Amino acid sequence: MILANGRQPKYWTVWEGGLGERPFVGAVIAFRGGDMHPWIAWSCASDDGVTFDCFWGDYCDTLEQAHEAYNRKCKVGASYLPKMIEGR
Repeated sequence: MILANGRQPKYWTVWEGGLGERPFVGAVIAFRGGDMHPWIAWSCASDDGVTFDCFWGDYCDTLEQAHEAYNRKCKVGASYLPKMIEGR
């Protein structure tokens, strides 16, 4: 997984997009550093399954908080979703 915004993904889950979505959608956690909200959990989407655009970010103070946000994003995605295709 490559993030179009240049951040390095640490954990991610990707699945096939549904009707009206891009072919690949998912959730990702990245570390951005800094003093405020160094961890980010984003929703993400891609046309090619390699480079992903990120959106709807939850900016978190701890990795634990980022995992909670990530799990919520995955749960929402999995609730209507066809099949998971990748995860780390």
